[in-house]
Amino acid sequence: MIGGPSKKKVMLELEQKNKRIRELEIMESKYQQTRENLLQIARNLNQRISEVKCLYNITSLVEKPNITIEGVLKGTIEQVPKAWQFPTISCAKVTWGEKEFHTENYHAPVSHLKSEIKVYGESVATIEIGYLEKKPKSFEGPFTKDERELLNSIAKQLGRIIEQKQAEQGLIRLQKAIQTMRLGVTITDQDRNIVFSNPADAKMHGYFVEELIGKDVRIFSPEENIPAVDEIDKWKGMTRESVNLRKDGSSFPVRLISDVVKNIEGDTVGFVTISEDLTERMSAEHAKKAVETVRLGITLTDTDRHIIYTNPADASMHGYEVNELIGKDVRMFSPPDLHKYTTKSEITKWKGKVRESINIRKDGSLFAVRLITDVVKNMRGETIAFVTISEDISDRVTIHEVDTENESKEKINFG
Repeated sequence: MIGGPSKKKVMLELEQKNKRIRELEIMESKYQQTRENLLQIARNLNQRISEVKCLYNITSLVEKPNITIEGVLKGTIEQVPKAWQFPTISCAKVTWGEKEFHTENYHAPVSHLKSEIKVYGESVATIEIGYLEKKPKSFEGPFTKDERELLNSIAKQLGRIIEQKQAEQGLIRLQKAIQTMRLGVTITDQDRNIVFSNPADAKMHGYFVEELIGKDVRIFSPEENIPAVDEIDKWKGMTRESVNLRKDGSSFPVRLISDVVKNIEGDTVGFVTISEDLTERMSAEHAKKAVETVRLGITLTDTDRHIIYTNPADASMHGYEVNELIGKDVRMFSPPDLHKYTTKSEITKWKGKVRESINIRKDGSLFAVRLITDVVKNMRGETIAFVTISEDISDRVTIHEVDTENESKEKINFG
């Protein structure tokens, strides 16, 4: 064709266009691959976001006021399915001892993953995630490697939460026990300033708890009883008896058990002391010593008249050792011909009853005695025992002068 493009030129243009088409096709392929990669990255990112959100929501459960371990487990199984590939067909279950917590849709999953929940290194529960429909195989059944790792992470997280809640519950019980116990407990820092004191210790020393916080613990002790700090640092369960001071300046005997409080590095950060007021005990001990050494005989019997206590004076007066009398009928002190039938109801009306009578010794000899009997009642006013004080009056009254039928008009009021 005259004036038209040459064949060679046409072929060259055609070749260039074909080359451009191939380049565009390659670019299209790369674009599609890039697009697919970006979509996969987006899916993976969304999956990771779901996993992180799942872990975050589980951790946030602990922050709810007064939530229990059961509450955490119930909340967890509601969060777990949302983090899996196919949340609409996912179900979850936690088995803790005989207790079981599961999603509403849980029933025999087609495939499942399971992980142990360990507390202080011991398996205490299991958590399970399952699919209710069949899905293509992946890393572990239809579940991906990331899902396996996520379930293990959730199990570890639950283990830590259970440890934390159990520790909290233990601390609460301990705090309640310390708050209600009769022994005083006070904790101080290294400078001996009080950081904690239970009501018993505060009351023991005549204070309210809030008055003591921040005060120097040495307000409890007379100056001469205050140890040096370097000596305190060596205490390890040290027990001692001492004298403490009340707010009003009065003193009282105490038994103290002190120990050091150390941090995880082993450094001393404070001191704890348990205090026991010995006033009543010492008063009781003094009273017992008085009873043990008094020359008058004192015998305590139960309501069936069996001897439950007798002092050395009463035992000796009747020619016995104390251990020979415990559990015996107290009427062994009285000659058989003087035994009178007295009902318990009659005896319980005695109040400081005074009388002269005749008692009998172990060797059968008789002697004149002056007896004072009273009843022992419990807090409900019920008679639980009888106490009799015996005085040997044979040095001034013979047994023939004793009028066993005559009860003295004198009454002793024991309060």
